[in-house]
Amino acid sequence: MLHPESERGTRLPGLRWIAANPYPYVVFYEVSGDTIVVIAIRHAARDPDSMPDGEET
Repeated sequence: MLHPESERGTRLPGLRWIAANPYPYVVFYEVSGDTIVVIAIRHAARDPDSMPDGEET
């Protein structure tokens, strides 16, 4: 990922997400220095309220 800070943010500070197209998954991650830390990988069809930030993706 060339520009991890350019992806969508969430209501949780530092937590960002990206769709794993063409696959039906959403990857939640944090950027720590020059490291990307994957927090969760979720199927996009799951209930948005159960996502780490509680927002619909």
